[in-house]
Amino acid sequence: SEATDRLIQLVQDRGFAMSKAVSDTLHAIVGEFEALDAGMFRGAGSVSPGGGAVDVMGERFRGPFPGDRGTNLERIYDKGMVQVRAYSHPAVQATAYAAFATYNQFYFEANKRTARLMMNGHLMSAGLDAIVTPERRRVDYNRALRSLFLDADMSAYMAFLLSCYDG
Repeated sequence: SEATDRLIQLVQDRGFAMSKAVSDTLHAIVGEFEALDAGMFRGAGSVSPGGGAVDVMGERFRGPFPGDRGTNLERIYDKGMVQVRAYSHPAVQATAYAAFATYNQFYFEANKRTARLMMNGHLMSAGLDAIVTPERRRVDYNRALRSLFLDADMSAYMAFLLSCYDG
């Protein structure tokens, strides 16, 4: 809830941006008690490169190698943001960001939560409602995640998130 409060404050103060700096700020709160080097991309802090693995429906996916001091992840982030910003509608940009950040596992833990906070910050900054993923759709969510990770295809995950949108 602290990260959500911070996100709302950023949006209200017009300080939210779909950027690494804001993502790091939110991740530092979300991952404070569970993620190594919370608020920093994998490999950029005191912990040696590694991590980035996620289990989805019995399958294990490993994100990209972070590179020296996380430089590979930073390069992936910068390139991906060009593509995310190329979409014209804020809801598509927001869900593309969530899929992109989730897929690349930029942090040691709390990637999906941080990505969804960023998604919702972008939506709210554009005057749109946030997307809430209902618990009753957990199986659909996991299927969309599985497709994201195993097929390297963002479309099912983005479609799932957009299907939860009430705005």
